[in-house]
Amino acid sequence: NIIAAYGIYSVKWSKYGFSGGLRLEQTFTESKQITTNERVPFNYFAPFPSFHFSRYFEKNREIRLGYSRRINRPGPRELNPFAEYNDPFNLMFGNPRLRPEFTHSVELGFIKIGKKYSFSPTLYYRFNNQMITRFRTVDAEGVTRTTFQNLNSSHNIGFEMNASYDLAKFWKVNANTNFYYSYLNGTNLEGAQTNNTYGLTMRVNNTIKLPYGIDAQFSYSFWRWAMLQGVMSPVNAFDLGAKKDILKGKGSLTLRLSDIFNQRAWDMETRGFNFNSDMYRKRESRILFIGFTYRFGNSKMEQKRQNRREGGGDEGGGMDEF
Repeated sequence: NIIAAYGIYSVKWSKYGFSGGLRLEQTFTESKQITTNERVPFNYFAPFPSFHFSRYFEKNREIRLGYSRRINRPGPRELNPFAEYNDPFNLMFGNPRLRPEFTHSVELGFIKIGKKYSFSPTLYYRFNNQMITRFRTVDAEGVTRTTFQNLNSSHNIGFEMNASYDLAKFWKVNANTNFYYSYLNGTNLEGAQTNNTYGLTMRVNNTIKLPYGIDAQFSYSFWRWAMLQGVMSPVNAFDLGAKKDILKGKGSLTLRLSDIFNQRAWDMETRGFNFNSDMYRKRESRILFIGFTYRFGNSKMEQKRQNRREGGGDEGGGMDEF
């Protein structure tokens, strides 16, 4: 149960703008394990301030400086203490005593909007207190146990870029990337581990309007995450999708092929105070999806919602609509 109150104030004068806000939250949580009849209560109060300064320039240009405090609460999978026994030598389970993580974020960004393009580079620093991470141990019998723990802290310095460009009337490209250097402090955990590493995520999405009212998307994704206990090799994949509206716009036929070249795999080297582990994991990822959607109600309102999703963009416009 979360009880919250918040207020926002914004003002604009001449070429400058300011907005500030404060959200106050009182959270009441209790995990109850029915099998063991164990209860884990955890109640906390937390303030979340934020402010942003803007400087406006001619030709749709803007510089922004902002600060915010955020929260990331653990989910059911991260809290559930009952282990998955698919492999008796590799057990994975949650931690009911896991705490939420809090992030202080400072960002300096620039925005430029043109007739056919837009781009927004951002420099940021984020301090994360009680960061939630996976943590692996190995016992004397060689059984690996992976659960979730709170780190002391993490420090991330990074660069983000979001951009879009209309190559033609029928062809639009969206791209976003996030490159960061990370220092992870896990001295509160077994082995007192720390790690200096970097992470990189990138997505490039092409949206093309074809004849006969067909919309097509072709995208490329790349990930490399920062880890406390080791190194993960990069993961990348290409996806392809197409959509055709039918029944006067109330219905849609969709076709999507994920991971066209069957590349999506996870290769990780994990290091602990008493073990080294290499893992390669490859799930079935090259899959063909065929779908049909029929929309009830007000199609204009649905189109407005879709336009907001496309305008806001998650990862530069994903394959969700396909």
